[in-house]
Amino acid sequence: MGLEDLKTLPLSVAIYCRVSTKHEIQESSLKWQEKRLRDIVDSNPFWNIVGVYAETSSAINIMKQRKLQELRNKCLNKEVDLMIVKDITRLSRNTIQMLILVRELIDNDVTIYFDITKIIINKFHREGLLLTLHCAFAQQEVENMSKSIRWGNERKYEQGIQPRNTKCLGYDYDDNGNLIINSSEAKIVYSFLVNI
Repeated sequence: MGLEDLKTLPLSVAIYCRVSTKHEIQESSLKWQEKRLRDIVDSNPFWNIVGVYAETSSAINIMKQRKLQELRNKCLNKEVDLMIVKDITRLSRNTIQMLILVRELIDNDVTIYFDITKIIINKFHREGLLLTLHCAFAQQEVENMSKSIRWGNERKYEQGIQPRNTKCLGYDYDDNGNLIINSSEAKIVYSFLVNI
């Protein structure tokens, strides 16, 4: 079954979007996720959008993703037939939590569509290997990305370079990416160092 098979069905559709941080590039990503997924819904005259659930949250613990929990409750109340998400990594980084959530949703007749991979998960995949592998690969991909970023930051620190994606108490970045003293935070650092 593909997305084309769902286009002629009258469905209540919800969109879920998530980014991990409030960095400017991530906020832009959140807007693009929402626009892309709205375009998919708007192109299907039989579909009725019942909500867009967008949040900035870590995906380590599903229970802390407030918008996802709101959407989950709507699904359990049978108000959603189809959930559209950019990618499985937007839902969770934890394979076990992901499997529990997805199985709970499909047990309530919610179909999930992941736009990047074009994969549809529904009641026919409940016990399937596809679902388990998809969740496990998503978790591994995120873990690998995190390791790669950490490795890159360590190499920068070794060269005496402060990575731009990290906050350094007592400093800000200028427009060229150079560290400049933040005078109000510098007082905190100085006070701490004096009292050691």
